[in-house]
Amino acid sequence: MTNRASLTGLSKELLVRRLEQELSAKAQRGVARRIAPVLMQELHLHPSGIDVICWIADASCRTNADAVTNWILGQLSQTDEISPMPSTIELAARLSRHLQNMEAANS
Repeated sequence: MTNRASLTGLSKELLVRRLEQELSAKAQRGVARRIAPVLMQELHLHPSGIDVICWIADASCRTNADAVTNWILGQLSQTDEISPMPSTIELAARLSRHLQNMEAANS
């Protein structure tokens, strides 16, 4: 009985941890979807265009909007409990630098 009880407790703990991770991922996707249009406007990127996909995302992205959202998710996934979530201004600066570096490398 004791072994079964400890397994049940462990299973509940794993379930809670997984739910917390899923909620965190969902929250990050929501943040990324809200920030992406701001970054695209700031950097003069057309949301339905395809010009930055190859520089900031993978083949699963169909538009600049998808690519920027995917890139933001990557940036947000690098944060942890110690480092705060980067501001929209910081994300815009990072994306701008990244695009400039990619453009320079491909010129």
